[in-house]
Amino acid sequence: MTLLVIVGLTGFILLLLSMTNFFTETIFQGKYLVLYFLLIGSGLTVYKVCRNYYKTNK
Repeated sequence: MTLLVIVGLTGFILLLLSMTNFFTETIFQGKYLVLYFLLIGSGLTVYKVCRNYYKTNK
């Protein structure tokens, strides 16, 4: 379970670094709208997997 969260967070960071020029400009620009949707979708997927994992193991 912890491994899944670590992999998810690492994926967020790598996605952020690969899609933006992270060290020289801010990510809060309109041209990064696709990035926002990918991060939100990925986060929701990790949340659903964790929630289903806890439901089945209780």
